[in-house]
Amino acid sequence: MQIDGRLIGRRLSELRKQGGHSMASMARRSGVPRSYLYKLEGGQTQRPGVQVLDAIAQILNVPLAELIESGKPKARSRPKRTRRGLPPGLGEFIDQWEDDNDRTPMAKDTVRSLAAIQFSGRRPRRPADWRFIYDAISRSLAR
Repeated sequence: MQIDGRLIGRRLSELRKQGGHSMASMARRSGVPRSYLYKLEGGQTQRPGVQVLDAIAQILNVPLAELIESGKPKARSRPKRTRRGLPPGLGEFIDQWEDDNDRTPMAKDTVRSLAAIQFSGRRPRRPADWRFIYDAISRSLAR
């Protein structure tokens, strides 16, 4: 089976953005150097290794076969706990944050504070937006 580096690159880029992952976050969580991820997304890697692709597929929450085979990739459901009553995207951000922090649960008061945030009657909707707000607040209140 021939692996098409350009096709994989397009899929990686699309799935990474859909999931609200930064390139730095992907590199940190997968153990794959950021420079290599840039080459993968740019289709500049002729024969990406299966171990690398598998690590990335796990972070993106898709089966490895979806990255390699032709056809549109499908996200697979994650066996995470239900986060009812949270604004859109916040539960996904919390899952990502907990994955980044060795599965340490986010403090309940932090979750409540984030869930209450709104500006001019609007709230963030994407996990990447929630991460931005969390990071901004964390930096501004750092001791």
